[in-house]
Amino acid sequence: MTQVIDTLHAVGVTSGSGVELLIHIGVDTVVMNGQGFKASVKTGQKITMGQPLIYFDSKAIKDAGHPDAIAVIVTNGDEYQAVELVASGEVAPGAPLLKLK
Repeated sequence: MTQVIDTLHAVGVTSGSGVELLIHIGVDTVVMNGQGFKASVKTGQKITMGQPLIYFDSKAIKDAGHPDAIAVIVTNGDEYQAVELVASGEVAPGAPLLKLK
């Protein structure tokens, strides 16, 4: 785990192969100051595929007036020829989401 943001709305992950991801929960949820979020990992912790990172209350996000969409961003995408989305919507833990070339 590269980073768990203090307000718990986002995490940074670096894979063993060097892929850097930003996982951002909701839109403008930083203003919620962690309310409705609970981290299950810490910065610097080794994680495994399918492991829960952040628990969040979708209803609390919506009640605060924010969309509860989750963005997964390859922050070092310029190091790859292509980043292909292979799944969308609700994705099962451990299932492929992106393909990098």
